[in-house]
Amino acid sequence: MKLASFGKVGLEGVAFSRPKPLLLLAYVTLEGPQERRKLAELFWQEGGSKALGNLSVVLAQFKKEGAAEVFPDKPGVNPLPSQVGCDALEFLEALEVRDLERAIGLYGGPFLHDLGKPVEALEVSDELLDWVLEKREFFAQKAQEAMLERAEELVGQQPKQARALAERAYSLIEAPELEPALLTRFQQLLAQTGSDLSRRVGSAAKASLDDLPETARRVFLALALQEQPNLTIVRSALETPLGELSQAHETLILSGLIDANNRVLAGGSAQGWLEAHPSERLSLLLALARHTPPEAAYALYRQILEHTQGFGGVGDLLRARTAYTTRAKTLMVGLKFAEAAALLEQIRAVERVLETDPDSESRFLEAYALERLGRFKEALELLQALPEKLRNPNITALESVLLWRRGMPQEAQQAARSVLESGVNWLWAKATANNTLGYLAGSRGDFLEAASYFKKAAALFQTAGARDRWVGSLNNYAIELDKIAREAEKKGVDATALESARAEAEQAYRQALEALDQAGKNPLLRARILLNLGILWERRKDWARAEAQYLEAVPFAEAAGALEIIARLHLNLGYTYSAQRNFAEARSRFSNALHFASKAGELLTQGVAMAHLADLDDDPDVLEVALSLMEQSGHLDEVGDFLVNYEGVLKRLIGKAHTLEHHEKVRRLEGRLVALYQQYRKDDGSMDSHVLPPPPRQN
Repeated sequence: MKLASFGKVGLEGVAFSRPKPLLLLAYVTLEGPQERRKLAELFWQEGGSKALGNLSVVLAQFKKEGAAEVFPDKPGVNPLPSQVGCDALEFLEALEVRDLERAIGLYGGPFLHDLGKPVEALEVSDELLDWVLEKREFFAQKAQEAMLERAEELVGQQPKQARALAERAYSLIEAPELEPALLTRFQQLLAQTGSDLSRRVGSAAKASLDDLPETARRVFLALALQEQPNLTIVRSALETPLGELSQAHETLILSGLIDANNRVLAGGSAQGWLEAHPSERLSLLLALARHTPPEAAYALYRQILEHTQGFGGVGDLLRARTAYTTRAKTLMVGLKFAEAAALLEQIRAVERVLETDPDSESRFLEAYALERLGRFKEALELLQALPEKLRNPNITALESVLLWRRGMPQEAQQAARSVLESGVNWLWAKATANNTLGYLAGSRGDFLEAASYFKKAAALFQTAGARDRWVGSLNNYAIELDKIAREAEKKGVDATALESARAEAEQAYRQALEALDQAGKNPLLRARILLNLGILWERRKDWARAEAQYLEAVPFAEAAGALEIIARLHLNLGYTYSAQRNFAEARSRFSNALHFASKAGELLTQGVAMAHLADLDDDPDVLEVALSLMEQSGHLDEVGDFLVNYEGVLKRLIGKAHTLEHHEKVRRLEGRLVALYQQYRKDDGSMDSHVLPPPPRQN
């Protein structure tokens, strides 16, 4: 069986016309065997088990509609291979052996052009959509080159066929813009065969920018430098009278350099000329940037920065900041925090070169992007370097989160309180301050107070239009209600009260998930909620389901670039594997958790991961360091939990030393055990048993 992928898409001999299954078959056929989870993520945006279920349904459709042999008849085979031939693969094979006639005959139209439904309407991932568009352009370019080369071979003996083939190649849709070298080849060939296209192509290929009138040349180059051609901005930037501009515009159209919509048709020529004249390039870029609204000038200032150490000087810095911060905000709305942070770091670099004062908005946005990525240390250092005159409630509120993350609870509480007591109606700042106070209350074990703060934060974030943060605070609220239910269970409350507490927690989690669906695609938040669900399964000691939730969450956390959440996932996977006595895998996961937590500057996770490794190694010295890190983080409940592990390690080592009759070692270890009891043991002589680390927050 063979898949036709050029032009009309379908399977030979089978009336199978479902668009998404055909697209899936094309992808696996061209890219080779694929992991089922990857296919599910590419083809269904909801991800997870639902997407895997959708994949199974699609595979079943092939069997149901007479195309069972396209994939192996083995349930669950992974990676999944294709078992069909394909015209696209035959096309590439023909090109490899230089069988141009066969390649041209196979190319029946743009790749995946007619699936019965536009690819954009199939609700697939951006990655898959990009793959289709890239392949479409790739095959069109290869077909165009094959047609041109074959036409050049035919021109001596069969000029009519050569002309038809050259004209078809020149007009081929989906092929990329022709560079000057190809334009020249087309012009020469079309002229030889007497084609009517020869003059138009020749105008584009031969137009010498140096021979153009100066105004026409500068207008053309300015249009080529713009992301979207805008003749009004070009006129203002070049200070060109309307009459001269009209004449220049006509000259450029007649020369084949632009079309009637001002689209540049010879971008390669413009690029080559500008590279040969760098001072003219910089002059044009600065003129355009200064006459383009700052919010739309990012691409211009980016090009200026590529060729200078600044944006043209102190005078242009303010406009460039506006352009860059606008671009950064757009990236952050799309959850591209790493790109936003890198962009805003460039602003700081220019400020250092020009020796100018920092800008509070760009610093706040950069610190916020770093905080979203779990890079708490860097973010806090940025904010603390700001002079007092540039601080505002948003900066103080964000600083409160970072102080808490860096293990400074008193400073975090002071910063959060100052925001709430300021009287300033900054909704985002007040919501963030409530979140911080919720974290602090939860770490003290005051779950009712924490739930109250998170509920307030959720309401404020929703009012401020921060939908992702609204969902995050609802998630935090659900966590605290869940803790309250667990406390009630420990205290042995009556069954009705316990069931009520559990139902309230369950309802809060459901509300958070519903809100997430409303807020749209957010890999970081989805990773956090999946992590929390894994923790719920851990509490029920269902290790396999907990492991599955964590593993499902990992790619979402990695896609978001969130070091803190990646560290927490490895930490909990380590705990899950340890509970299943898979100590080798547990050690690997705890080591990963320590690595990512160290990069994020997250003391609690560092301490907990280190404590687990020390427990596996019976190493009391490392365990003491781990306990110290936990104390620094402000999570005293975690210290209490791991004191039990410390006690157990000491007792095991004392037993081994007794067996080996290492009396001095026994004496020293017993001394440490006595010191432990004197410092930490409760009045009733009990030690807390180990519990799970607290669930991850959306902060």
